[in-house]
Amino acid sequence: MTDTFVIWRKRGCPEPSKGRLFIPCRLKNPLNQRAGWRAVWAHSKVLRGKSAEYARLSLPRDLFADPTAPKRITFRAHVWRLFDTDEGLNASLKPIRDGLGPPITGTRMVKGRRHIVSAPGAGIVHSDGPGCGHLFVYEQIVDRKNLGVEVVVEITVEEIG
Repeated sequence: MTDTFVIWRKRGCPEPSKGRLFIPCRLKNPLNQRAGWRAVWAHSKVLRGKSAEYARLSLPRDLFADPTAPKRITFRAHVWRLFDTDEGLNASLKPIRDGLGPPITGTRMVKGRRHIVSAPGAGIVHSDGPGCGHLFVYEQIVDRKNLGVEVVVEITVEEIG
């Protein structure tokens, strides 16, 4: 399975790039919230924007050069209490994962008028769907003093003869 996340490089080439950032936020599981869809949408919009902005400001520029290059992205959630299932952790980190993707723009019709819709994105990955070539790893630890998400982005590389 890990063979799909490997790029070969020759000896003497520079080491692959790696970047780390911390996004201070409070994660919420949208799958079991009592709030309506608008509250979930508003929280997701804030997290996606924060994720894109922090990534643009703190990650090395060479991670942005080729969004299609396979990357290993580790999300380490610093939470008040552990999420009870992996699905809840994945769902709560989805806006941050989306913020690392490409920016989205489009139009939407509302009451007969066309509105421009946009969502921020850092452009580190070209897609986060299955078969995109990127590996997403999720972890969680209890850290009540520093609530947020630590994101580690590294280009996956193996050395050849």
